[in-house]
Amino acid sequence: MKYVLKFASFFLVLIACSLYTFTGRAGIAVDANGSLQDKFSVLWDKYADRLDQDDPKYPHRIFYDSNDEIDALVNSAWKYKNRTYELYYNDTVKLARHIYNIAIFTNDITKEVSLERFEKGIQGFHYSIDQICSWINSKSIDIFTYDELQLVLYLIADGIIVLKDGKFISAGKVNHILGVAPGKKRSMKTVSSHERLHVIWDEDADLKNEYTQKWRALSQADKDKVVSSLKGYSLSKEEQLIEEWFVRELENSYFN
Repeated sequence: MKYVLKFASFFLVLIACSLYTFTGRAGIAVDANGSLQDKFSVLWDKYADRLDQDDPKYPHRIFYDSNDEIDALVNSAWKYKNRTYELYYNDTVKLARHIYNIAIFTNDITKEVSLERFEKGIQGFHYSIDQICSWINSKSIDIFTYDELQLVLYLIADGIIVLKDGKFISAGKVNHILGVAPGKKRSMKTVSSHERLHVIWDEDADLKNEYTQKWRALSQADKDKVVSSLKGYSLSKEEQLIEEWFVRELENSYFN
């Protein structure tokens, strides 16, 4: 019964998307405290700014107004652009609310990091589409926050994920999703470089092997310095630690 209800809940998401596609809106305006289907309708009316991508080869979203810095990132070429769904934000709050529970689910942060602290400190993220699908499939749709539902709806609308046999899976369009937002200490370009390097780490086996060997050649004292500089990360596995070190090493030079 629980599986059937979960399937039915996700099916309502598809109904909302279909209604918007054919009517330009998700249905009747209703109280956001109403039924689950009503909540999807209100959410879709509020957030679905456009369904068609300007360039379907390079899917992306902007929340909500573009500027010169965002335009430059959208139009910049890099090796794995066609394998990545990129999200650009005007502030860190929206970004944080989209992925806070994903970050906990994937052990990027611990539960001790509050949403309020996360909103102030996060400027970017990267996940594989398989990680996103695992997170979505791990919970009932009725306990998603509104911001999380917004992210799920965009993933469906842009053809990034599809429903198959009652579970969401990658549509095969891209392998990764990343997001960046402006901050006081780091430019969006720097943050974008950081998150794109996470994609490169996953895609480039030779580069991963090269930096894994460099890490293992470091002295313990140097390794300890790296670990102390990565406070807030959940780094229980060596590969996670090496990846973050690799990204920090190259984020200011690789794309220049």
